[in-house]
Amino acid sequence: VWAMPETALGLFPDVGSSYFLPRSRYPGVGLYLGMTGRKLNATEAFVLGIATHHIEFGMQQWMFERLLSVNAGLDDPDFVSNLISASHRAPEAPDGISRHLDAIGHCFAQAESVESVVECVKEIQAKGGEDAAWAEETLGLLNRASPTSLAVVVEQMKRGAKLK
Repeated sequence: VWAMPETALGLFPDVGSSYFLPRSRYPGVGLYLGMTGRKLNATEAFVLGIATHHIEFGMQQWMFERLLSVNAGLDDPDFVSNLISASHRAPEAPDGISRHLDAIGHCFAQAESVESVVECVKEIQAKGGEDAAWAEETLGLLNRASPTSLAVVVEQMKRGAKLK
């Protein structure tokens, strides 16, 4: 599980997130994750570009055994990279959040304020359709977050997008 839950705690995302979240592969996803703190599973993290590799559960034990072997990689500086690459399996089908990338982009990509995001998500919820449940979940996550933290995240992502 991957998440940036800081807004629910009255804080804001850190550990470099002001740099990497605005550079998400899909428009608006960084702000969405920063504001909502939504948890991602391994497939979602890989599809969104947060994770560089996807290791299926069945491959984890095999990989860990090799990592823990007594002399593993002592003479090969690429041992870990090669092991991870050998264990990587791209997910077969998009999962969860990837079905809502258009809605996320629509509401979060050019957001000017917390209010503009909330209003946009409410409009999607009111329309019904395939994104209505996503909108309801998103509104719930936003409502549990600190309003001040949400405002900080909007500004943080705007500024972070300009960092070099």
